[in-house]
Formats: sequence, structure tokens, C-alpha cells
Amino acid sequence: MKTKINPIAYMLIMAGFSYNNDLLAKKSDYIFDSAYVNGSDVTRFNDGQQLPGKYLVTVSVNEQRKKVGSYKVNFEYRGETLTPVLNKEKLALFGINPDKLKLTLSGDGNEIDFDRSDVKFNFSFYGMNLTIYVPSKALVNKTSELAHESQWDDGINAFILNYDAKAWHRDVNYDSPDNESYYLSLNPGMNVGSWRVRHSGIWRKGYDGESSYQKSYTYAERDIRDLKSKILIGESSTGSDIFGSVPFSGVKLASSDDMVPYYDRAFVPAIRGIANSVAQVEVRQNGYLIYSTEVPAGTFELTDVPAAQGETLDVTVREDNGAEQHFSVPYNTPAISLKEGRLKYELTGGTYRPYSRSAKDDSFGQATLIYGFNDTLTGYTGLQVSEKYQSGAAGLGFNLYDYGAVSVDGIYSKNRYSENKTGSAFRVRYNKLIDTTNTSFALASYQYASRSYSTFDDAMEPGQSYSSGKRKNDFSISIRQELSDYGNLNLSYSKTTFWDKKDESYANLNYDSSLFGYVGFSLGWSRVLEAYRNTREDIYSATFSIPLSRFSGRKLNANMRYQIMNERDNSVSNSLSLNGNAYENRLSWNISQGTNSRNHNNNRTSANASFKHSFGTVNGMYNYSPVSTQFGGGMNGSVILHEHGLTFGQPVYDSAALVDTNGESGIQITNKSGVQTDNNGYAVVTPLNTYRMNDISIKQARLQSKSDFKQTVTSVVPTSKALVYAGFKSVTGEKGLFKLKDKNDKPLPFGAMVSVIDQDNVGVIGDEGQVYLSGLKESGVIKVRWGSGVNQTCSIPYVLGNKNSAGLYVSTFRCQ
Repeated sequence: MKTKINPIAYMLIMAGFSYNNDLLAKKSDYIFDSAYVNGSDVTRFNDGQQLPGKYLVTVSVNEQRKKVGSYKVNFEYRGETLTPVLNKEKLALFGINPDKLKLTLSGDGNEIDFDRSDVKFNFSFYGMNLTIYVPSKALVNKTSELAHESQWDDGINAFILNYDAKAWHRDVNYDSPDNESYYLSLNPGMNVGSWRVRHSGIWRKGYDGESSYQKSYTYAERDIRDLKSKILIGESSTGSDIFGSVPFSGVKLASSDDMVPYYDRAFVPAIRGIANSVAQVEVRQNGYLIYSTEVPAGTFELTDVPAAQGETLDVTVREDNGAEQHFSVPYNTPAISLKEGRLKYELTGGTYRPYSRSAKDDSFGQATLIYGFNDTLTGYTGLQVSEKYQSGAAGLGFNLYDYGAVSVDGIYSKNRYSENKTGSAFRVRYNKLIDTTNTSFALASYQYASRSYSTFDDAMEPGQSYSSGKRKNDFSISIRQELSDYGNLNLSYSKTTFWDKKDESYANLNYDSSLFGYVGFSLGWSRVLEAYRNTREDIYSATFSIPLSRFSGRKLNANMRYQIMNERDNSVSNSLSLNGNAYENRLSWNISQGTNSRNHNNNRTSANASFKHSFGTVNGMYNYSPVSTQFGGGMNGSVILHEHGLTFGQPVYDSAALVDTNGESGIQITNKSGVQTDNNGYAVVTPLNTYRMNDISIKQARLQSKSDFKQTVTSVVPTSKALVYAGFKSVTGEKGLFKLKDKNDKPLPFGAMVSVIDQDNVGVIGDEGQVYLSGLKESGVIKVRWGSGVNQTCSIPYVLGNKNSAGLYVSTFRCQ
């Protein structure tokens, strides 16, 4: 049913919109009464007769489906209807399988003919919403947070330099070779096409006067999309799923979890059942509905439920006749687990990259493979080979449902660097969640069958393993107990026994909760036992935190924190601190005072603060104790050289966007606090979610500015470490609010279309003949049309007069 709307309501709806040639409109929910608009031909509104072109629209699939994202869609007329121009590839972007649809193509043979296909649409101009309707059989039954691969953007070519510079000065009550210390971390990199080149190094000069430079890595990396993998050439480390991580210089080819939807790479228990009719299946977790779908009569299996790990799934099957089935599926994740049919691999070849100068740098190869056989069983295996060292591993991960999850594996090694010694190690990992008591616990046991077992690191750096001891057994257990409104209790314990020295153990107990609903507190205890030193250290602590906004009407965003704990020398230390933030979290600060009951030289007063800006972060600190005074400061950020110039920003550790506002400076990025465009109209927005849709929004330019943005939101989908371009088009010129009248001095009719000859701006006349236009030249000719008749159009020459205080030219012009 259509609703009649008067001009005042229409003006409220249209307020804030600037029109241009790229914009289009389709009115599908309202009709306008021409009696209200002085004879203006409003059939363009009633019949959806709007300007064809491209819109940035929010796309939904079927009514009950969630929005799938924002896309630029081209609209053209098909008869009298403004119709989206879609093809099979576009449907795939929206989570629709085109192979399961009856499609008739038109135009160049690639466009969907909606009249002859079982795909329908509805476009709402006022909400900028496009809804696609398809049969349920064509819906891809996989919830994926990934953007479609065709949208992945490798970004622009650029040189990127991350830096972190610090300097400190101290005055001490004893002799010191130097009172200055410096730290400089440089991470230069270059993006060329899909290749990423990165280097990391740190230079430092200590208070002892010694300076050094340490290189961390240098490598080149790129995606291999067909394999959902990455290839890396240079210096890096292997993964640690099966073997310990090994530093190397060489080549690594490995599958990438980032390029696979989360629900396809993570273990999720399958939900199986039988429906007696077409039924609605609902899945809840902790009482919240997390998944709902319709299944046909017969057996069904759901494998893509977006569930949180470790929480039981409660399933309801609601039949057509109202009958319901209820059952639960435990969610226990093995230590190593993959979904059914998922394969994860890594292939590495190169030389060992040693930590120490005495270590070997032999060539080696490593291969690992993990495969999900079904929702119960995951298998994994691996191999490490060098000239004098070989190691093989194999294991299984089991989902035991009500009894938890367990992984077992074994590793065999042969080390010819050490008298041809062989050895083996076995590992068991188990975890379980008890729903009735909200208790979760995990345990792991590593048993080294003989002292001759060695890892590849042991073989390459024998001095390291000798100094740290040869392990015989590692055991650890952790328990978390949720106490509802009374807080949480965490307990962990680990013990290591050695072949050649006495045991080591560590225990930790922590309880945290709140008092009166706003005072946070925690109680802690930890014990370190080193039997070979005959030492046992017990440390107790209590911490209280009070938000001061509770007493200041939320005007003060700060917290007061107090902690008391005993030290290793049996003294007692106290610490009182104030910390907070301001200016939309751009400024962070902390002031603290600490005392020690035994050694007053350990009393300390400190203050530090940091401030984030578009070009980076500056920070400063001050410490005072009876024996020393220290102060210092630093700055970190990024410098990006791109084809348009040089831009400074926050550190870029993964993907980022280069925002371009067409030379307009001072434009704020609304979804990134403290970031605005520089004098050249550029800004850096980081971090972004790789392979996923990221919306970047800006504030509209000030009225006093000569720019007006056609849109203030754009979406980008960066690949790993990409610098993507996010441009915002604008019209440049003056802004005017005009009252347009006909030759008889009457306001031109509401709804009349307005354009400016040889200029890129379009508007619609509102009440009393008013229209807002931007991008205006000092003079020009305005064209107005309010119908198809010869006498329903006019031309209006204009010359801009004086601006008002708001930056607008306000004038009245008449038809010629």
C-alpha cells in the first residue's frame, strides 16, 4: 500500500542530500499529491523515474537475511523501472549460488533479465537499500565474514617506513659512564603489486655507552590466491602447530588462515537431526540465538554455525505443526583440530638462522600437514630434515563430545651432531568444559622418553640446551571457574622435571570480582619453586580500581588504582596511581607513587603521557627515586611515499588505507579517532581487517569550504599488508541556497529538477522554491524543469553575490 506525503514531510526526508549526476533515486514506498506542488509534474517520483547511474547501496538477500554489505551498483531503466545491473559474479558476492537459479541473460549476454529469471529485487531510495529475492535453495549456507575474492584489493605501490624513536636522560647518585640512552626501531617496507617487502631492525645505545644494531628479519611475501596460501622469500620463522618455531633464511609456502572464512577453518561440531516436515532450526549459546535456518523434511546437517568455542550448543527444531524437538551438542575443541575436509600445510626450505654466534647454520627442510577427517577426528604429521638431523611427528585430535577433547602425538628425532643419538617425545593435551558449573580446565603433558631426544633448535644450538637443562617431563593444568555475579577464579600450575638437574614448578591463583557494582578488585598468589637452588618464592597481591567518572557525572574519564604486594625480600610494596584519557582517547596519562617498607631507595614517583595525532604518537615520561631521576620522550608513526606525495601517519603494521579527499585538508575520519587529512588532503587509516569489508567514513566539508563530497562513506577490502586507496570525490566551488521564482514572481513548483549548465550539480526544488547547490562557479545558467511540456521549463542566469556568515550565497533569482 502506498502512502500520500505532503511537501513538508518530503523536505524532511530530503534534508541533507546533495544531488549530482552519479546519484539516482527510486521511490517505491510513497506517492506525492500534485495538488500540493502547484502543478509540478511529480510522476517521476510516483513512478520511480529517477536519474540512472551508480549508487552505493546496502544489499540484503531475502527479508530475514542480514545485510551482506555495501556495494556500488549501476542502475538503468528497463521499461519504466529503474533496475540494478547485475550478473552472476555479483550474485556470488551476495552469498547466492547462481548455478542453482533459473537465469535468463540479456544485454551483452551477461546481465540478468529479472522478468524472466527467478531473481527479484526491491530498491528503496530513501534508505539506499537493495534487497535481492531468491529461492532458499540458492542461498549459500555458509556464514562468511570474508569479502568475495573479486573484491580483494592488493592496494597501491608505496614505500612504508615505521619508526619508533626514544631518548632518555638520567641523573644518578653513583658513577655512570653515560647518562643518556637511545632507542630507534626502523621497519622499512615496500609494496609493489601483490608483493610485500619488509625489514625490521633495532639500534640502541645504553647507559653503559655501548651501541648496537640488531636485524630481526628481511623478506618478500605475496599471496597465492588459488591456493589460499602465501609464499615468503627471506628471513622468517616456521609455524609452531606441530614442531617448535624455527628461525630460517629461505623460502616458505604455507596455507593462510586469513584467506579462509573463520567458520571454514575453525573446528565447529556438526549439528545433525531429523525433521518430520519443513522446519525451522534454531541454535542458541548461553541463551542467545546465534543461528537460524529452514531445513526440508528428513535428515539435516549443519556445519557452519557461528559459535564461540567451548560453549554447548542448544538446538530447537520447530516443525510446521508447532511441535518442537530440543537437544544439546557439546562444543569441545581438540588442541589441534580442523573442520571436515579442511587442509592446512606448510613447506619450508632454507638455512637455520641462529640466535647466537656459536650456533650452526645448516640447511634444512620442513613439511607439516593437518587434515580434518570429520567432526570427530583430525590428523596431523610433520617432517624435519637436515644433513645430520631428522625428525618425524604424527598425531590425532579427537572430539569426545560429553567427555571433552584430546590430542595425542609423538615425535621421533635422530641427531648425528651429538654421537648419532636418537630419542622420542610424547604429548597429550586435554580440555573440557562443564556446563552445569561453568568450569573449564585444560591439561597438557609432555613426556621425553630419553635424554637423547632433541629438537632442531637443540641440535643447532647445543649450548642453549645445555645451559637450560635436558627436559624429562612437562606438565601443566589450568582451571577457570566462573562464579556468576561473584566474579571469576583462575588457577594454573606447571612443573618441569629434568634429566640433569632438579625440578622447577610454578603456581598461580587469582580471583577477580567487583564491589558495589563499580569497584573492581583482584586477589592474587603465585609461587615459584626452583629445587636446584633450594628457593621458594611466594608473592601475594591485592588490587583495587575505582572509576572516578562514578563521582564526576562521567565528565572525568579516569581511574584510581591501588595495589599492595609482598616482594621477594619479604618487604611490602604499595602503589597508588591515577590514569585516564581525554580528547576522544587521543590523550592517555598515568601518575603513580610507589613505596617499599624495607628499602626506601625503591620508593618511586612516576608520570607518563602519550598523545595520538594523524602524523603519529608522541610520548613522555618522568621517574624519580632517592637514587636516580630519569626523564625522556619519544615518537612513533609511519612515513609513506606514494605516487601522490609523502604522507605521515600512525604505525602501519598490517593493512592500511590511504584516504584522499581531493586536496581538502582537515577532514576528520569519523571512525578513527584523532585522524584527519593533512595539507594535501591525505590521511592514513590503520589497522584494517584483511580480506574483509572495511567502511571508512569522513565528515562532510565545512560550509565555509569550497568542497562538497558526493559521498562520505566508502568501503575497502585490503589483502595482507596492502595499502589501499580510499578516494572521496568532491565538487569544488561555491555553495548557494537559492530561492527560484517564475516570471510572475511566484516560487517555482516543489519537486522541480534543477541543474547548472556545464557544471556537475543537480538539485530538487523544495518548499517556497528553495534549492541548495554546491560546486558553483561565480556565474552561470540554472536550468529548471517541472514537467514534460514546453512551458514547464526555464533558464535562470545567476551571478553570486555576498556570502553570509555560514559561508553560503543566499540569493533570489527569476526565470528569464
